[in-house]
Amino acid sequence: MTTPVLPRDLYPVTSPSGYSYASAQGVHMTQVEGGFNRYAMDFDRGTRVYNVALACTAGHLQVWELFYLRIIKKGALAFEMPLDSGTGLEQHLVNIIPNSVNTTETDGNNFVVTFQVEAESKIYDFTDEVAAFILSYWEDYGDLGDLSDRLAEFVLSDTLVLV
Repeated sequence: MTTPVLPRDLYPVTSPSGYSYASAQGVHMTQVEGGFNRYAMDFDRGTRVYNVALACTAGHLQVWELFYLRIIKKGALAFEMPLDSGTGLEQHLVNIIPNSVNTTETDGNNFVVTFQVEAESKIYDFTDEVAAFILSYWEDYGDLGDLSDRLAEFVLSDTLVLV
């Protein structure tokens, strides 16, 4: 059986009011009398809980309900949906947290569906070396977007003089 995918045109609202996620887990703290707390890593990778909102018309809501109730069985089955876990909007394999789905009518034909999903951050796809390079580059030169913009300019215009 293939992994279900959130139907097209159902995209999470990525504005600050409709999208957020919790802190990464896996660090254990022990309080010590008369000193600093002690911290230790329980596990390195892991999931986060993402708060998601879908802005829906009546048609979108029907598609969502069909997907939620019939395809992913009220969230019992994992599915793929776009999330931004720190690397831009990308497909993530998610599980809906039980009893977290709520639908609110905003007017006669529009609805907001909110729910929580659990997913692993795409940041874990970076190796330690790549993470160190990106942080070093950031310290030396600033935003990586500037590097991407310059590379695009080089590829799309500067190299045309060679043709």
